Amino acid sequence: MRKQFIAGLTMACAAAALATAAANTPKNALGAIAVSPDGATLVAAGDNRVLYVLDPTSLEVKQRVAIGVNPHEAYFSADGKTLAIHDTDGAVTLFNAADWSVKTKNDGGDVMVVSAAADTYITLSYPQSKDGAYATPFTIYSLADGSKKGEGTIPGQIKSIVATPDGTAYAGLTDRIEDATETKQSAPADLKDLAKDEFELKNDGYTAELVVFDGTGKEISRTKTWYATYDSLNGAFDGTTAYFLGYSNKNLKIATDGTASLFTLEPSYLYGLGVSGDGKTVAAGSLRDGTRYTLADGTAANYELDRQEGWPEYFEGFGFAPDGSFYGGTTAFRLAHIGADGTIKTVKPIY
Repeated sequence: MRKQFIAGLTMACAAAALATAAANTPKNALGAIAVSPDGATLVAAGDNRVLYVLDPTSLEVKQRVAIGVNPHEAYFSADGKTLAIHDTDGAVTLFNAADWSVKTKNDGGDVMVVSAAADTYITLSYPQSKDGAYATPFTIYSLADGSKKGEGTIPGQIKSIVATPDGTAYAGLTDRIEDATETKQSAPADLKDLAKDEFELKNDGYTAELVVFDGTGKEISRTKTWYATYDSLNGAFDGTTAYFLGYSNKNLKIATDGTASLFTLEPSYLYGLGVSGDGKTVAAGSLRDGTRYTLADGTAANYELDRQEGWPEYFEGFGFAPDGSFYGGTTAFRLAHIGADGTIKTVKPIY
């Protein structure tokens, strides 16, 4: 009975923590991981406010840097000379990768998404209401020096955003909207799995909007979709198709014309997610296990760590290397180097 209670409590706590997936939610893990574009520098940071500089092959700690912020995500600039850390206050600090001194710090926002090829990042702030109408402020910055490249507002309450790697287009998904035109009804008993999930989403009385805009913030299209959630989702965008993934693992593939479908990954729930710089691949993790998933064709390479005693261990953060391998950090402050085929190369506790 006690084990069942603990398992239930674990799931409930995880669901509550990841329902928003916002920058102000601590990962309670070694959750901010980045690899330089040349693959020579690996960094990982966690809730102890320490940046670990590691050997990418052996995972030996070469340097420990007190950064003074609670990190949520970490990204290198295109030349590898700058490391950007998005923290739980929503701010983005840019560090000089030569000596880890602070270059600059921007207010940032609740959500941050990087366009690696453009060497830029975009942040979303909380939606603002004026005369009953909402708009979501956004700002685009240089990933190299933190200078502001553009700013504006997007009509609506944008909850999630994905970007093309070249920064020429973005796709935002709004918070769910109560919609009287969508009939509420329960799924037929014979529907299972994704078919049942899709039916329920199409008949829950809520819709959302997919908003596509260009690199300057000019709106290109706005389409209603039956997929609606309170969650803040991660993902990728190739200019014509957007992918939104989150904890529930009821993930959305949606074209700019609104054509949409659901897909799932191998783990039951997605506690941690990472997207490759080219936007083609995601790494996802759950209870010690996870998958490397190719978005275009759905091919997957699964992996699993050895079990440790005590409270369950979850993957919470990922960073991709240039060779297609990736690094995953866990709530036990372990770091794993995982090959593109799912082979566990190295695993070490980081302290």
